[in-house]
Amino acid sequence: MNKGRYTGLGSTSLILVFSVLCLAVFSLLTLSLVNRENTLTQKFKASVENYYSADSMAVETAVKLRNALSDGKIPAKINGIAIHSDSSGSYSFACPIDKEHSIAVRLKQEAETLKILSWQKTNTADWRPEERLGIWSGKDVP
Repeated sequence: MNKGRYTGLGSTSLILVFSVLCLAVFSLLTLSLVNRENTLTQKFKASVENYYSADSMAVETAVKLRNALSDGKIPAKINGIAIHSDSSGSYSFACPIDKEHSIAVRLKQEAETLKILSWQKTNTADWRPEERLGIWSGKDVP
């Protein structure tokens, strides 16, 4: 019998195959993570672009409102955005960001300028309170 000839290729091959499988699984997990991060980054990019587009529209609307007020006019709309005024001399409008958000602006006329009372992102989506809280009452125990 060949008791002195032991090469041990079987265990080395198993370790090599296991290592290659682990590397393949980790590479697929990394690829999946990169795809998810890319999708999230694209959504965030679109959100930021929409916000700053609405913000620049609000700035442009405020400038046009100031110019109109200095000419003695009170416009009902500027760039398709409705301008609301009240008796205290303040004006408000909202520039849409997306389906669920807008930038709400309140301005007050002081001499030849407009003072910013508020400039904030607001939620415009319908909110519906949850009718029933899913609290376990202790019944129906299996």
